[in-house]
Amino acid sequence: MFSDRLHKLMYEKDITQIELSIMADTTEATISRYLSKQRVLEENKTVMILCNIAKALNVTVDSL
Repeated sequence: MFSDRLHKLMYEKDITQIELSIMADTTEATISRYLSKQRVLEENKTVMILCNIAKALNVTVDSL
């Protein structure tokens, strides 16, 4: 699942939710919701956020 892979990548790269939110140009609340599975991947805005998260973690969107 996305939230599990995101958590693993953040752990491996020693990145906090705050740091990732800044690097991905989104809010800490958004990252928190992805990690807690409260936010479902949806709509065009999410695609942009996913691209920013992948870029921040130096991985492909597919690996998320």
